[in-house]
Amino acid sequence: MTSLKLSTPHCGEYTQPTGLFIDNEFVKGVDGKEFEVINPSTEKVICSVHEATEKDVDVAVCISDEVLLCMTCSPPDMWYTGRCRKESIRRCMEGRDWR
Repeated sequence: MTSLKLSTPHCGEYTQPTGLFIDNEFVKGVDGKEFEVINPSTEKVICSVHEATEKDVDVAVCISDEVLLCMTCSPPDMWYTGRCRKESIRRCMEGRDWR
């Protein structure tokens, strides 16, 4: 995943990922498209970030639905565990060629 080093007057330098935040991580868009972010005061390009499409929204919604299903069908101590998340994502992505 690509990222960008930025600095602010109050916080100093930090690294900002340029992907889409889906399933608690930054990922590239399904179609791999990016768009430029432009500084309105200088009209210069700041960076390029990944563009979300309808397919990306479908992936995010499907994952959230599966996680919710996992939470309602599992005891609370299993919620948000790697096994539950992995199983939810596997069921969601099964049969789809999105990524």
